[in-house]
Formats: sequence, structure tokens, C-alpha cells
Amino acid sequence: MALVTLRQGSKAGFMVLLWVMLPALVFGYLGHPWMVLFDAFAGGFVLWLLASVLRSTESWVRVAQVGIALGVVLIALLHVFHPDIAQWWLTTLTREYHQQLLAFQHDGSVSQANELGKLFKAFQASGLLVYTAKMSTGFSVNMALSSVVVNLMLARWWQALLFNPGGFRRELFAFQVPYSLMFSLMLCGVGLWMKVHFAWDIMPVLSLVFLFAGLLLLHKGAQKIRYPWLLLVSGYVGVFVLLPYSLLALVLMGLGDTLKQTIMRSK
Repeated sequence: MALVTLRQGSKAGFMVLLWVMLPALVFGYLGHPWMVLFDAFAGGFVLWLLASVLRSTESWVRVAQVGIALGVVLIALLHVFHPDIAQWWLTTLTREYHQQLLAFQHDGSVSQANELGKLFKAFQASGLLVYTAKMSTGFSVNMALSSVVVNLMLARWWQALLFNPGGFRRELFAFQVPYSLMFSLMLCGVGLWMKVHFAWDIMPVLSLVFLFAGLLLLHKGAQKIRYPWLLLVSGYVGVFVLLPYSLLALVLMGLGDTLKQTIMRSK
């Protein structure tokens, strides 16, 4: 669908979107409304919209701005209609823990049940469970947007491979985090300091663009050595092995590079 939108336009892509949404409608009819919401909105409509933005502007900066704005609006609506959403996540995570614990005990996996119990108690004692609940909505939106962006990048890469060799790399390497997102991150930090609950869910969404910028630094660095594939393979292996600390490192790399570029552009 994204490739059709990029190549033939929004109208043609929207017609494909209607067909893509049919399985979601079936799941909704069978009693799975959350599947409809994810497939129709995150998996379909947002991908079509961002592909339309990329086709009309040829700018990944605009894609980032529109994508982040959609994520923030969605989180805002969720907080308006479900003010105690953090408490809902806390209850849900606790219930999932007890269900998994019962499953281990039922299967006779005593050691696994004990390990899970110790981990959960440590999570509670350190306060991480509460913070996780505060940010779970943001993480969910972050993962949905990440899936959409990956699909869009694959479609753009395929389009460039067929019709514009090398164009995909040039577009990505020209990407720079805009001032608006940097300013939004600063406002989010102020919100956290002022204990605004809404800011906890915004932070993971805003961090996505800086994570992307950090990955771009990895790819740019790989182009400067003799065997770029060696750095890329080892880099991505390190990212997966060192999760979640590697993601934080990439976000900080992207943030540092953005600050550097902002200072250079202001001179």
C-alpha cells in the first residue's frame, strides 16, 4: 500500500488501503475492536497518510513531524477520555504477572515462578513498575509508529531501487531533527519536572525521532570505513544484545548530534 501511494499517489493508495482494512473489519465483527483500531489506524491509515506526506514533500523531516504530532494527539485523546490510564496499566501489568505466575505453577515450573516473583517484587520495590505504567501508553504508540516508519522506509527503499538508485540513502542522510521537535522535547522535560502525568507518555514518542537520528549516525559512520558492513552488523547485534540500554544510548547519540547541528546552524 505504501509503495502504491509513493508511486501512484494518495488516491490509488487509499483504494489499496480499503482492501487492506477488510481483515481488520472481520476481526472487529468477530469481537476484537482493539485489532480493528490497530490495523485500521496504526497499520493502515497512518501509513497511508505518512506515505502521502513523503510523496508530496519528499522530506523525512515532514514525515517525522506529522508522525510525532499524530502520536501526541492520540495520547492526548486517550488521557482525555481515560484520565486514569496509568492506573489501568498498573492493574493490567499486575494481573498479567499473576496470570503468568499461575501458569508457571500449573506447569510445575517452580524455579521459573520463583524467578518471576523475585523480579516482580524488585520491580515494585524500586518503583519501576509505577514508572512503566506511567509510560506504557507512550511506549505502545512508539511501537506502533516504529512499525509504520519501518514499513514506509522499506517501501521507499524499494521505490528507489526500482526507479531512483541511491535516492533512498541521499534522502535519509539529509535528515536532521527539526527545531520544533527539539523544542517539544524540552517542554516535555519541563513537564516531567513539574510532575505533569501527560508528559510521561509523550517522552517515548518524542524519543523515537532521536533514536532514528542515532541509527543514522551509525550508518554515516559505517560509510567512512573500508568495510561498512562490519560496523553495521556489529552495531545492530550490539543493539539487540544490550537492550534496552542500547536504545537509550542511541537516543542520547541522536540528541547530542541534534544539539551540535542546532548550535552550528545558529552561528
